[in-house]
Amino acid sequence: MVAQHDAAALLLELAAAYVAASALTTAVSSVLRWVTAQWGVLFGVVQTRQSGPVFDRFTRQLEQKLRGLPAPDTAAVLEHARRARVLGVVQGFRETGVQVPAAWLTHPERISAERMLADLEHAGVPHQVVVEARKAVDRSTRSRLSWGRSEALDRIERAAKQVHDLDEATLHQVMEAMASAQSASRLLEATAKAVVVKQLNEGILAAATAVGARVFWVAEADACRWCASAAGTFPGPDGVFRMRGFGARGPAPYRLNAAGEKIPLRVPPAHNHCRCRLGIWRARRPPGPDDLPTRLRHEASARFLNPNAVPTEPAFQPTPASQLLTLVATRSRSRRGRTVPGHVVERARRTLRASIRRRTGR
Repeated sequence: MVAQHDAAALLLELAAAYVAASALTTAVSSVLRWVTAQWGVLFGVVQTRQSGPVFDRFTRQLEQKLRGLPAPDTAAVLEHARRARVLGVVQGFRETGVQVPAAWLTHPERISAERMLADLEHAGVPHQVVVEARKAVDRSTRSRLSWGRSEALDRIERAAKQVHDLDEATLHQVMEAMASAQSASRLLEATAKAVVVKQLNEGILAAATAVGARVFWVAEADACRWCASAAGTFPGPDGVFRMRGFGARGPAPYRLNAAGEKIPLRVPPAHNHCRCRLGIWRARRPPGPDDLPTRLRHEASARFLNPNAVPTEPAFQPTPASQLLTLVATRSRSRRGRTVPGHVVERARRTLRASIRRRTGR
């Protein structure tokens, strides 16, 4: 059942990301194609630095196109957030054993939130299910969407200013000046997905609270070290999850509210691109060896811990990417007798760190 519910949540995430960023992504791609085509017509040579009146007219036109990019539509994402809230409540009650018929459960992105709620009422589900599902999207979610919209607009404006400041450049440098506009659509996708994941898990938590059950952390299959360390664990008496990190460097990931304050980790997501969810534990006894929370903890430990480590070795297994970098950096020559330049290894390390930052938001 959890796997089925996770698939339905994924469909809703993808739909929210699409409505949040598809218009901007299409528009930015159109601008990029225009830049490449115009450069070929006006200058021909790609790698030559260009300047002068023709180049100035080119950058002015590009600046106008960047400033004319469509503004993000957060209202549509908010509707998906409402769907996610209803879906989370329905999934939560189903996982506690309450029969909640919902024909749209496999394709929640196709039905409006009001239609979902109407179906629940007509199906005669418990009143508390409808009450929890009807609760409005909280202020922090609206603030997150507002921040994502303003940040995307700021990135587009930053790209327009960088293009405006170009006195001379190659095509590659023009593309670099537009990089922040390209990242705006990725930011909108990440924000929309985070909002849907949060509302889904808020709904699951509400369902668990309504029936007096507890929740535990279900990490996604390729979870980071922080989320994997929380797999199968229950929140503390204050309702906040703690993460050990399994040897991860730096502080634990966190989210900020509109005032810039840390938000206690009561529900996933823990960071950008996090797809963890809450599971429900209704039994009064602690989980046994064969129960899901225990199995999740064992799987996460087997993935990241080094059970055969001696005192002089690290207790945590390095990631495959880190192992590859270590192998490349320490091997003096490859099988073909070629050495790996130091700047190549350093660039690979920087790329790995940047990838981790994008994944965890740190």
